[in-house]
Amino acid sequence: MSRFAPGDIVSDHFGPASTTGLVQSDFTIVIMKNGVVSSVVPTVIEVGSEFYLLKFQSDTEDNAVWSVDVLETPNKSRFQQTFILNKAETANVIQNNEDPNTIPENLSYIRNLVDTIFQERFAR
Repeated sequence: MSRFAPGDIVSDHFGPASTTGLVQSDFTIVIMKNGVVSSVVPTVIEVGSEFYLLKFQSDTEDNAVWSVDVLETPNKSRFQQTFILNKAETANVIQNNEDPNTIPENLSYIRNLVDTIFQERFAR
């Protein structure tokens, strides 16, 4: 389980991707903070054959919900993760396979919004 506090560099591994050797421009990345698309620019690097590391700098706001959605452009594989940053409890990562009843209500809204963004971008 990953733990993050406000102001931390948030990072997570994802993969396997469809191939090795992908670069950041091979991914479409949407980062949202509290349900609003963020201007934060993430970094994606390959850390092993077909496995990648995504990281970004969070701000210092307490009790923020950050949602990351990564779409591998060549084959449309997808990675989603949500991070809750909290000074008091130093944030737990909510995995997609957890009981949905434990996920804060606004995460459903965030995921639907991200789905819409991807559909609009790749419908062209």
